[in-house]
Amino acid sequence: MRYDHFRRVLVVWVAGLLLPATLFTQQKPSARGPRLSSVTGNATVKAPGATEAVPAQVNMPIEDGSEVSTSAASSVNVQLENASRIELGEFSKANFTQKDAGQEGTRQNVIILDQGDAHFRFLPSKQAGFTVHIADATISPNGKAAFMAGFDKGKMNLRVLEGSVVVSAHSGSLTLDKGRFLEYDPAAEPMAAASHARVVRLSYLSGTVTLKRPGSAEQEKVLLNTPIQEGFELSTVGASYAEVEFENGSTARVGEHSKLLFDQLALDANGNKLNGMTFEQGYGTFNFVPERRAANPHERNAAVSLQAGDQDVYRVKIANATLNADGKCEFRTDLAEDRYRVEVFKGSVDVALDNQSIKLGEGRVWVQETASTTLASNTEKGIPKDDWDQWTEARDHQAVLVAKDESVHPTGPAYGWSDLNTYGEWVTLPGNRFGWSPYAQAGWSPYSYGMWNSYGGMGWTWISADPWGWVTDHCGMWDFDQTFGWYWMNPMFGCGLWYPSMVNWYGGPGWYGWAPIQPGHPRIPPGRPHLPGVGPVTSNRPMLITKVPASVIQKGQMITPQVVTRVPAADGTKIDHPPAEATPQTMAANNAAAAMPGRAAPPGAHPGFGHATAPATVLMGGDPAREGSLLTHRGFLGGTREPLRAAQGTTLGGRYPVQGSAGEFHGSVSTGGGWHSHFGGAGGHGGAPVISSRGGGSGVSVASHGSSGGGASGGHGSGSASGGGGGGVSGGGGGISASSGGHSGGGSVGGGGGGGGHH
Repeated sequence: MRYDHFRRVLVVWVAGLLLPATLFTQQKPSARGPRLSSVTGNATVKAPGATEAVPAQVNMPIEDGSEVSTSAASSVNVQLENASRIELGEFSKANFTQKDAGQEGTRQNVIILDQGDAHFRFLPSKQAGFTVHIADATISPNGKAAFMAGFDKGKMNLRVLEGSVVVSAHSGSLTLDKGRFLEYDPAAEPMAAASHARVVRLSYLSGTVTLKRPGSAEQEKVLLNTPIQEGFELSTVGASYAEVEFENGSTARVGEHSKLLFDQLALDANGNKLNGMTFEQGYGTFNFVPERRAANPHERNAAVSLQAGDQDVYRVKIANATLNADGKCEFRTDLAEDRYRVEVFKGSVDVALDNQSIKLGEGRVWVQETASTTLASNTEKGIPKDDWDQWTEARDHQAVLVAKDESVHPTGPAYGWSDLNTYGEWVTLPGNRFGWSPYAQAGWSPYSYGMWNSYGGMGWTWISADPWGWVTDHCGMWDFDQTFGWYWMNPMFGCGLWYPSMVNWYGGPGWYGWAPIQPGHPRIPPGRPHLPGVGPVTSNRPMLITKVPASVIQKGQMITPQVVTRVPAADGTKIDHPPAEATPQTMAANNAAAAMPGRAAPPGAHPGFGHATAPATVLMGGDPAREGSLLTHRGFLGGTREPLRAAQGTTLGGRYPVQGSAGEFHGSVSTGGGWHSHFGGAGGHGGAPVISSRGGGSGVSVASHGSSGGGASGGHGSGSASGGGGGGVSGGGGGISASSGGHSGGGSVGGGGGGGGHH
């Protein structure tokens, strides 16, 4: 009896010891799942599929898909699997889910904050990633980060306490560093665009490059300086390459067998440029320089307004991912059938895919399978460069050298401005006239080499085959001096007002003609504002117009000196413009660009993505052997301060003689004394042209260059130009000519012929 009693007491005693441990074990979460580490006040947890919530308790596991809510004067702390944690304040509601990333056991923790305030502290690792969703915004930490976020009355606010985060919404994103504060209204108009009328420029091409317009199935073969609008698709074939330049000098370059769609070229209500591209095929390199607006009151308090934006937006969509420029950056993309690759050369890029995002820093390489909807989290360090990378680096270096060396710096949009330094000189003429003049063949005149094409919203648009023609033929005005020749004037020293053309139109029986709008013959196209400095003066000075058969305009044919005649303006009647418009189909038949030789990439440079070839020259249409000798001798990427320059002929402005031969060179123009060579006897092609003197001097002086001439860097003055380093970029030393052979040097547009100019 005593033994049975003792046994019953022992069983009860043991059960009393084990029962609390059993209850505790039932509440203990799994090793990997989140749990409630503390609970204050009234809080609830609603499991997935449950109709009612249950009171929250310490150590309660948070199942996948559970919803945690707090009431007045309540809070909870959620401990995640790797010491990351989340604190929900009062009147808050959050949903917790996990996604298996399928890579080395990595799991993505997704937290949706439906209302209230929360404090997040994340420690991302190879096994755990984190994203927070608030309305349509996604917040992703860049490594270790801490931030406070709230969602109240339909508006989100965010303050970064430690590290940095990427915030994505409305197909855009921005990075917030420690101390930054963001306010966001999801109901506001998403980056409302005030204008879709922007135009960017085809600044380099080699081989056969085509454009397809929105709504058209036709591929148009294009010329250098072709305007590109929103919705245009750029394509290249084998041994063909292209570069597109944006208003501020940012570039998008594509290699052979590539396609790039410009799906957004717009301005928002704040004046920010919205640049959206879809990379559809091949390989390309993007060099973006977003411009920031002046600080607003929010920014003085370290705040950023996502819906308004405070800088230009550059994004590139590739397969199912979107790459957003995080400030100034340069990166390359390669797209194969089953995967794609991103390499960051400068700055950093935010990559977003299916509400996930990562930041790629300088020197990082990221590869993603096209069929995967889960963002690959592993990146490599170190970029193996091939010839394409070296060519883009040389183009970038040339642009840097030009910016330091040019005689006159622009004060407005700069695209195409550097071509002025490459192909001509800033000159002062008698009467204190100041302008720019190209090195060209004798008899050259503006608007005589290129073609007319019709653009929606712009009408007849001139596409200049002269490599400098983007700025000179769409901004400012040309004037003619009987002694000197043609020179170009721009009172704004930039391209703030870009016109489809700056000509007056004339008509006659079976022909159309045009002439540059000159100061003495002003006639601004209807509906266009008057240019600064252009008065309503009419001169009796005789003017010649460029005349072609009407069919040349109607069929969109190439215009060369061989198909034009010069007649007095009195022979025709002024008209607004020709009534007929060229179609893309007629354009396409007249614009083939001959291929320049490319260079193959070293085997294995980009395994699995094929060999990336590159153009043979840095300057458009240059001679590979001549340019190669110049670059090798001067050590172009090794410290030279002189960019490449090119002369298309042996006159300035088509009339004023210049000693020397056409082609590429280093250095600055000099006056008298024959060649002033910077190379000594280095093959005879290193020297600069020499301005001839005429019977006691004509009073023409040439502005010195910025890097070593000490002249008009940043100003509009003139000098003797006896010294100074050369300047120039983006254009061609020779050989830019039509198939009709109208330019000495032969070759086709984009070809590698000799040093040409106009006859």
